[in-house]
Amino acid sequence: MVKKLKTKIINKIDSGEVKMKPRWHFWVRSAGIKAGATITIMTAAVLIAWATYLVELLKPKELLEYGDLGQQIILTDFPYLAGLASVFLALIGGALYSRVGENYKKTARIIGLTIAVAVIAVAVGLIVVRRWRELEIGLWLI
Repeated sequence: MVKKLKTKIINKIDSGEVKMKPRWHFWVRSAGIKAGATITIMTAAVLIAWATYLVELLKPKELLEYGDLGQQIILTDFPYLAGLASVFLALIGGALYSRVGENYKKTARIIGLTIAVAVIAVAVGLIVVRRWRELEIGLWLI
């Protein structure tokens, strides 16, 4: 059965009915998917870091002292869109990541955990670098 199928396929390739795609085609496709997954995951992490920066600028503890007005300011100025966009981008990155190499064999839970850890690690790294740079600039001014 398998030998008959192999001979049929080889005969079709030899006769020109089926054309094989070159190896570089698959390499470029795989590299493009990897790049897309990396870019979406990094963008999600940057959006999380940006949202934390906006929350720091908002200073919710100080605004809560103003009562209902402070709560309304917090609710209207909170960066909801950045959070939703980062979750959406992380999901897209996970979908792209699952199509690369042997990842189709992994469960959705493992891929989701991998993406979540990557996004959180990059976001925390960006936040730490930003705060370190602020400290360095403050020391430079003194």
